[in-house]
Amino acid sequence: MLPQDEDELTEDHTNEDITILLLSEVASMNFVRSKTTIPVPRVYGHSAAKNAFGHPYILMEALPGTVLNNRMALSIPTTHKRRFAVQLAGYIYELSPLQFSKIGCLLYTEPKNLEISPFHMSSFWIKPLSPSLEYFYLSRKAQTEEILSEHPGEKDWGAAAWFLEKSLTSMVMEEYIYGPFPLCHLDLYYNNILVEKDFNITAVLDWSNVQTVPVERFVVNPEFVAPPAAPQEYTQAVFKFRDIFVEELTRIERDKKDESDRGGWSCLVCLDRLWPRLFFDVPVVLRGALFLMLSLLWL
Repeated sequence: MLPQDEDELTEDHTNEDITILLLSEVASMNFVRSKTTIPVPRVYGHSAAKNAFGHPYILMEALPGTVLNNRMALSIPTTHKRRFAVQLAGYIYELSPLQFSKIGCLLYTEPKNLEISPFHMSSFWIKPLSPSLEYFYLSRKAQTEEILSEHPGEKDWGAAAWFLEKSLTSMVMEEYIYGPFPLCHLDLYYNNILVEKDFNITAVLDWSNVQTVPVERFVVNPEFVAPPAAPQEYTQAVFKFRDIFVEELTRIERDKKDESDRGGWSCLVCLDRLWPRLFFDVPVVLRGALFLMLSLLWL
């Protein structure tokens, strides 16, 4: 990770870090419960300081349901996929009007004073950001440095890292560089969703990975991306589920257009079929980098 001057707080978790993470999770859960219909567990109590129990804790409601046993596209029966997608899209849409002026985590400094606090990225704490370009730069730089450290001297991987960094500006929408920044659940995977027997969503869990993000990042989810080496049947299932989700989110946006308060941006701006793969899929980027380099040789 490149030095970030005053934006780089610490690399190691301390007691203070744990306190911030716990308080931010509680703030996120309480805030989202108060603003949406998303089934978030009710928080009954918490402690981030030394206590009789001996550890920081959050005492929360136990909601009914079971965890999906695999990715959404693979574990939900075909007969229930659209209904599940409708509910998932609806809950994600409900987060979209919860907008802030900076990128970071939620924290109550006083009972009714909600602020944006530092957020965690690649083992570093980053102070709240306002330009989205800076967020994407730090995220991409962490990714490329990890690639180079794991594959030292390997030209193919070096080319992939170069291509990742060069593609950075194509990810950013200029009109939204300075916001708004909607609240996003960054860990909305199958293992953080509870369902009942008919696959209706009964709970959304793990609100520790919640922060405000650039609009381009808002709906991006690895659940909608298939690994490059996955069997064709696997890939088709993932993309088919993603298409159903996009259809339903599009319908919700259209139906609620008059009552929307999102500043004119669409939840779907980040679901372009290219850039989510550039963001998450290093093997795809590697092939793209090699293709680009070979193309340049022919010029």
